[in-house]
Amino acid sequence: MNDLDHSSWLIDLDWNSTQQGSPGHDPAEAQQALAPDQNPDFFVSTRYDVSVINGFKNNSSLPLVIWCSSSRGDMGGRALQEGDDFSWSLETNIWGTPLYGCTMKWDKTRKRFVAFEVGRDSGRCALSRKCFWLVREDGFYFGSDGVIWNKEFSWS
Repeated sequence: MNDLDHSSWLIDLDWNSTQQGSPGHDPAEAQQALAPDQNPDFFVSTRYDVSVINGFKNNSSLPLVIWCSSSRGDMGGRALQEGDDFSWSLETNIWGTPLYGCTMKWDKTRKRFVAFEVGRDSGRCALSRKCFWLVREDGFYFGSDGVIWNKEFSWS
């Protein structure tokens, strides 16, 4: 077989694979053949609601100041009195972003924390699509139902 014959053979293979009735010609059939992680329709954005709540119990005259941002931009902030919350909704994407972080300030203490990260929070917030942070004098608590809280970290 010379080079010319080999090239003709490749052209014939390409032509045959595009003929009606050949395997893989039907786009719907090809889409069904893809595994879920290869199917572009499998990846859809998911909406989550995130709330950061001032859970201080000492009736401090000093508010808890929160300022949040994401990879998409500054979200602003406000001073939270006891029981107040700062809330927002977000949509994830196939790349696992965006990341949402907040800086908390109370008296002379300041703490920056990640309020929502897809890899960490999409599973634990999956049922309700809600994530809650309760900030207390002794630290930061996470919950997915606003009732049961687990301490994640301290102020220091």
